[in-house]
Amino acid sequence: MISDLTKKKIAYDKIYNQFDFLFNLGNLKSDDNEKKAHHFQNIYCDDIEEDFIQEALKLSLIVNSIFPKSDESNHDKPNTQNLLTILRNKKLDSLFSNTEITLRLYYTLPISNCSGERSFSALKRVKSYFRSTLSKEKLN
Repeated sequence: MISDLTKKKIAYDKIYNQFDFLFNLGNLKSDDNEKKAHHFQNIYCDDIEEDFIQEALKLSLIVNSIFPKSDESNHDKPNTQNLLTILRNKKLDSLFSNTEITLRLYYTLPISNCSGERSFSALKRVKSYFRSTLSKEKLN
């Protein structure tokens, strides 16, 4: 069970590292976030157009104007959910189509890491094992 959780954590970390520039979109001017956005565009080159970096830089200017930088208070910082809401409410989703696609990808990918429930529980397997060993001991 621990190994399964470790595998899932690694998968979630990989997804987070691909999308983490979205969490710092207001600070996209930093070289690190720009490199991450470029790396993201390379990974999803079939879905995201090449002008994604410029689009993200323009959006970061809008995010900075809507959410002015405050003194490290988290309630004034944009998150991915209200960013998608802003894009749709202000009818900017056609201007920032790559960003909207990116946000939709972000919200649908973690679902793919789920697995179905096992048909046999571990308790049933343990009980059947003990029943089989118990009957062998009684026969001897």
